Amino acid sequence: MDTVKWKKFFSIPVIMFLSASLFFLAAYFCFWYVEDGIFVIDPALCFSVLSFIIAFVALVCAIIHLIKSKKTKFNVIQNIAVILLSLAILFFSYVMAVFSLLNPTLPFQKKDKEITSQQLNVNLDKGKYLKRKNDYGFLNGDGYYFSIMQFKDEDDISDDLKNNPEWNELPMPSELKLSLGMEVDGKKLDLEYREEDGVIIPDVQNGFYFFRNRQNEADPKDINAVSRMPWNYTAAVYDSDTHTLYFFEIDT
Repeated sequence: MDTVKWKKFFSIPVIMFLSASLFFLAAYFCFWYVEDGIFVIDPALCFSVLSFIIAFVALVCAIIHLIKSKKTKFNVIQNIAVILLSLAILFFSYVMAVFSLLNPTLPFQKKDKEITSQQLNVNLDKGKYLKRKNDYGFLNGDGYYFSIMQFKDEDDISDDLKNNPEWNELPMPSELKLSLGMEVDGKKLDLEYREEDGVIIPDVQNGFYFFRNRQNEADPKDINAVSRMPWNYTAAVYDSDTHTLYFFEIDT
């Protein structure tokens, strides 16, 4: 293909659309795979906004190009394709941006820590993440979020939890143990994410646990809810001996 044909094929609307697509792929990658590091700006949100803006420019350019360029079959097909694909990128970039803003498991540590602190009603500022795993779906909202946080000896939060009415001293009820992947009387649930993704909460002996049932119109403290599907709850276990917090949130 000679230079003239290349220029004809890679028109401004096409180049803008391809750029928007690359930014959207970057946003998608950041949302699912960037699990560590503290960012001033959420990279997934930043890339999705850039993708939205560039896709809008591509859409406008394609419409102008369709109106003003020669009405050859190639130009018409190319510009209509760019218009339709740009509309798709606009939609999915918007969804990604909104999802990044509203989803409680954004892939940067500072925001995660703030939201987890609010959910558990305890200050976690001095904790350090050892592991984080976000498996929430892009559109349906099903999935889970798991994290492990370590505290220094001098930053132990045991006293805070002991005086917190939303936390209880261990041991936890056997129903909750089973749903978190622990073994009870030789019985253990077959949980795919436990082995495949390393979502492992040990059977802590000394510490505290938290539970909140998030089923609609249900008692938030009803632990019996974990005996039946669907699971929609938030749970946490704090090991006072190792100063380790295990946080688990699931929606099925």
